[in-house]
Amino acid sequence: MPGLTASIQITNCLSHMPVADGQSRAGAAALYERGAADRDAIRPWLTQPGSGAVARRKLFAGRRSIKQLRLHRGLYAYVGNDPLNGTDPSGLWGIFGSWGLTGVVGSGPGSATIYQGNTPIAQVNGGVATAQVGAGAFYSSASGASAGGFVTAQAAITGLLPSGSTTVASVFPSQPNSQNGVLGASLGIGRGLGVTNANNASDLQGTSHVVQVDLGVVSIQYATGQASDGRSIWSLSAGGTLGLGLSSYDTETPAAGGVQLTNPPPGSGGNSH
Repeated sequence: MPGLTASIQITNCLSHMPVADGQSRAGAAALYERGAADRDAIRPWLTQPGSGAVARRKLFAGRRSIKQLRLHRGLYAYVGNDPLNGTDPSGLWGIFGSWGLTGVVGSGPGSATIYQGNTPIAQVNGGVATAQVGAGAFYSSASGASAGGFVTAQAAITGLLPSGSTTVASVFPSQPNSQNGVLGASLGIGRGLGVTNANNASDLQGTSHVVQVDLGVVSIQYATGQASDGRSIWSLSAGGTLGLGLSSYDTETPAAGGVQLTNPPPGSGGNSH
């Protein structure tokens, strides 16, 4: 098929054979000789050169049980089910701990209108203040293991401006089109623990959007942002709090960095897994 290349997925080892652009489908469809069970599990993928987008796939003849097919669909979830030459754009996992203060208070749909003369200039429905310092351990199959730290902060008033922005005022800028607001009230002072797909501490630097759920004595935060190379970065953390609430706001990590603990694995030319 013109413009397509093939690669092999072997469902028993969470990897697939790398192929070069322009390699023929027939040339890549070699059986992986480890017995009938393995051969039956091989799946050829057709990928667009350069982008790696999967255009079509076809199953080899052989045993195709429902269990095999279910396993097959989940193997590449860690790369958004879009593998190319063994590349894992998200790296592996990072774990981190943090210490600091986060306070939120707001009325949700209810809001107070601020006027300038007789002209309404903003509606206000909540406020956020947070300051965190953290440290973690990270691993990338491209660069090895590292350790690092970060500082995160924000002070903001949420609501609505005539421009459509839901951040009325803030110390650090908000993400474009970010939907922010606070319902309820909580105050958390102390430690938190979390996991992230960041390859190193520097991936956490920049603006992130946080959705926070406060459940009495536990606060759960899910943050999303972008690394300097354009990869989507997320983190999920939990810590202690007092209060009940649901809030959405933007934070800034102005400082983050670390030290390399191990060398890259031999033969790694990218974030491969």
